[in-house]
Amino acid sequence: MNLPAHRSQINIESAQVLLKEPTAEGGVSVILQSAIDGTEIRGADRLLLKGEGYDSRQSAEEGAAAWRSRLIAGFASIGMGVDLGTRAPGSGITDFGKEHLARQFGVERVLNDEHGTMIYECDPPPKFASFSGQAIVGKPGPSLIDFLKTAGECSVTSRQEAAFELYGASFFVDNADARFTLLMMAVETLVEQKGRSEEAQTHVDQLIELTRDSQLSPSEIKSMVSALEWLLLESIGQAGRRLVGVLTSKTYSGMSASRFFTDCYETRSALVHGQTPRPSRSEVDQRAASLETLVGDLLAASIECQ
Repeated sequence: MNLPAHRSQINIESAQVLLKEPTAEGGVSVILQSAIDGTEIRGADRLLLKGEGYDSRQSAEEGAAAWRSRLIAGFASIGMGVDLGTRAPGSGITDFGKEHLARQFGVERVLNDEHGTMIYECDPPPKFASFSGQAIVGKPGPSLIDFLKTAGECSVTSRQEAAFELYGASFFVDNADARFTLLMMAVETLVEQKGRSEEAQTHVDQLIELTRDSQLSPSEIKSMVSALEWLLLESIGQAGRRLVGVLTSKTYSGMSASRFFTDCYETRSALVHGQTPRPSRSEVDQRAASLETLVGDLLAASIECQ
């Protein structure tokens, strides 16, 4: 699991802690330790929870799920967030690469060091290997300089500035779900809902009056009237499609801006409302890449410069 060492640390000075000890007859042992052997847990940016002694893959999977739930509850109890690797990309070392590494380091076997739950046989003891990389996208520097030199006064509203800050924050986030959600928040910050049709508003007004005249408790009436008043305005989805409709000449993931926004809005709802199963990490990552372009285009189109 990855820890936010730049913000929080666990004040344990030892390199490992025995959480579950096997009995004299054997059984399971569980250890919490720093990912780097011999270093203190305090200040570590990555920890391992290692369980040994399970009699089958199924029992190991059940044990891992149980300890995972305990980790979630435990870290929540001390007010600390960690990345357990649920949505992390897999490691990509091939079988040939693992065999080559095993020969190079004189070990019997090498496994991919996956960020998340791993189930494997302990004998012979494996070594773990991983590789990482970061893609950097080059942006047209001369275009930026030309714009800054030639643009006149630009009028940026507080709504646009807030959207740009959310858009900017997404560039500093690696987690696909968080990045996607920040980008959707940027779009929704720019959304301005208009009133529904006169007929629709009349219908909602009637529902409001019926609710106020009902025999419900005052608190329920107040809550329901507040919810109904929102129906006087178009939905966020409708307003969002109207907003991105200005990008008529562009496509995103092969879709029009309005169609792509609708797909993103459905993905956003699935993520933030806990739909099971969640959209896959790769799906969210792909949507975020195109959504990043849409938000930039939308901001550029909406900001007026003389």
